[in-house]
Amino acid sequence: MVLCVSLNKLIFYTSLLYKIMDYCDFTLAVKWMNNNYPQCKTIDELVMEEFLFPSYVRTWIRTTWSKSTDSFGVLYKKKQVIH
Repeated sequence: MVLCVSLNKLIFYTSLLYKIMDYCDFTLAVKWMNNNYPQCKTIDELVMEEFLFPSYVRTWIRTTWSKSTDSFGVLYKKKQVIH
């Protein structure tokens, strides 16, 4: 029983840690994009590779931007915030 409780706590804290890391990575990704490509509204996988985007920025783009596919490959478009 003790092992089971300890394992559940470990899983909970590990999950919480990943959420905190995701938030930190996403915050860093936004800062990186604003510093390096502030006007970027559309991007594709090849450009991210060619210009050596950090992995956390690529993950942020894949997670938060709209994805579309055409004959040239995958394209990501920044979602517009409506005020």
